[in-house]
Amino acid sequence: MDGWRYFVLPIFIVCNLFFCSIVSAGRPESTSTSTSEQREKINITVYQQNLALISEVRNIRLQAGLNEISLLDVPKLIEPDSVYIQFIDTPEEIKLIQQEFKYDLLTAKSLLDKYIGQSVELHETIEGKIKEKVTSAVLLGTGEENIYQIGNKIHVGHPGRVVVGMLPKGIITKPALMYQLETALSGKAKCRINYLSKGLNWNTDYLAVVADGEKKLDLQGWAHIDNNSGASYKDVVLNLVAGKINSLPEKIQPIRAQRAVMSEKAQGMDLAFKQASFFEYQLYKLDDRLIDLDDKQSKRIKLLESENIPVEKKYIIENKVPISVYPQAGRDKNQVPVKVTLEFMNIKEHNLGIPIPAGAVRLFKYDAQGELQLIGEDKINHTTLNEKIRLEVGQANDISAKRIQIDYKRINKRAYQAEYQIDIRNHKDIPVKIALIEHPMGEWRIIKNSTPFIKKNVRTAEAEIEIPAKKHKIISYTIEVSY
Repeated sequence: MDGWRYFVLPIFIVCNLFFCSIVSAGRPESTSTSTSEQREKINITVYQQNLALISEVRNIRLQAGLNEISLLDVPKLIEPDSVYIQFIDTPEEIKLIQQEFKYDLLTAKSLLDKYIGQSVELHETIEGKIKEKVTSAVLLGTGEENIYQIGNKIHVGHPGRVVVGMLPKGIITKPALMYQLETALSGKAKCRINYLSKGLNWNTDYLAVVADGEKKLDLQGWAHIDNNSGASYKDVVLNLVAGKINSLPEKIQPIRAQRAVMSEKAQGMDLAFKQASFFEYQLYKLDDRLIDLDDKQSKRIKLLESENIPVEKKYIIENKVPISVYPQAGRDKNQVPVKVTLEFMNIKEHNLGIPIPAGAVRLFKYDAQGELQLIGEDKINHTTLNEKIRLEVGQANDISAKRIQIDYKRINKRAYQAEYQIDIRNHKDIPVKIALIEHPMGEWRIIKNSTPFIKKNVRTAEAEIEIPAKKHKIISYTIEVSY
């Protein structure tokens, strides 16, 4: 029997040492943390789809062997499968083993969930006394009301507040990217981390002032950036992309950077951002400035500013209701609104000449006392170079129009003719130019008219009309429509 003891004991010791060596082999020999304080540089490209590409350079500390690195101050809305890390100076000497994104942040529920089945203390202030009553309990469950075992009884809810001991392992106070890597190096290393994050978005709004007898326009464009990503960023190199990129539902694939050639500054325009063509989009780079983007913050940065843009004031009478196939003689006698518009060309000769992102426009004009007054609001669509921009300001009060169907004739089962008159009255002291726009349906042609119409497309006919001051003009036309 004693012989077995001498035989088994060495085997037990060897096996125990072997088992311990296996367990310890997976344990990091060094752990370190990198925060935004170790961030050397950060570039953020914000898209107009609640998405941003973030590229940051950080310094981390390594020791020879297996290392566990925690990268803190990353957004809670990060796309974990988009993260791409590169070691800049020594990529061959560092072997990346594992990446993990920890987002089980500390909340009252997550903390108590870790203590289910364990002892807690319930602290209850005794009424009228400073002293607290402390009750020991076992937490059995959490929910709208926590469930406790106190002695031999089960309690649903308790007036006391819950007090626990140490912060449980696995709960963190900030989101973190965790890396395990192996290296023979010791000391500082520099890495670049690229990742996508939701919660960052931008749009554009414009302020326009009409001046010089309503023949010139001063325009300011502002980039409005919202950060709700769950992280703050200091000293950011900011890029904005205008245009819609294709994305997969829920999952968004990483986007590789592409070098772009900067366009020249438009003549007569002050650009806070440098504009460049980028793939099929427009890229705006904030010029020679670093900015801070704090979490839960909205920031406006001037995108462009241009003065003395030649502008043309136009009035539009548009019948948006398709011309009816039924006779309405005497009944289709309606007051038609006269829209006021301002038009200008996006060209360098007019102090513009760059692709202009879509956005809301607020238009102002100085009154006789020199006070700025709002005259209307509209929206600019994405507008490329050499395109016309038309802004609808409002409705004219001193120009009126009435539209009436005065004749209708059925030609056959699938065709008819109708005659219309539009009575336009100009109560102003100056002549005005008006665009009359009609939207016929089916196959159509205008067979008779007092003013020439131009067929813009299959659903639009347009005529240009000039009416002298204090005069009125009746525009008539006969249209033939078949189905």
